[in-house]
Amino acid sequence: MALLKHGEALDNAKYRAATGIWNSRAATAELQDLVARELVEQQGDRRQVIDLVSVRGEVSKSEISAALDINPKTVEYWLGRLKREGTIEPTEYGRGNRNTKYRMTPKASQAELFPNAPVDDE
Repeated sequence: MALLKHGEALDNAKYRAATGIWNSRAATAELQDLVARELVEQQGDRRQVIDLVSVRGEVSKSEISAALDINPKTVEYWLGRLKREGTIEPTEYGRGNRNTKYRMTPKASQAELFPNAPVDDE
């Protein structure tokens, strides 16, 4: 965490060197846990999730995980974050599960199509 505080990116190799964990899979599991608990932010996956939801229209957490080869906990993190940001929404409300479908919100869809358009905050 101290490395992150100083603005450094922390990949698997750096994490293993800093913690003394030499098993790459164990390091990956620990890093994914840190992402899932929102202690660190994983870079790159956010854009991939947005692009997939945008292209497919409606997609579930399990479909995203399989299509992008991303850990389901990481997908869950990004879906939660994107929901809070107002970028995506579930297609049906209630308790979400791995088969709940998500779609872009109308506002986010418009921003994707017209990135330079003024934003209407109604």
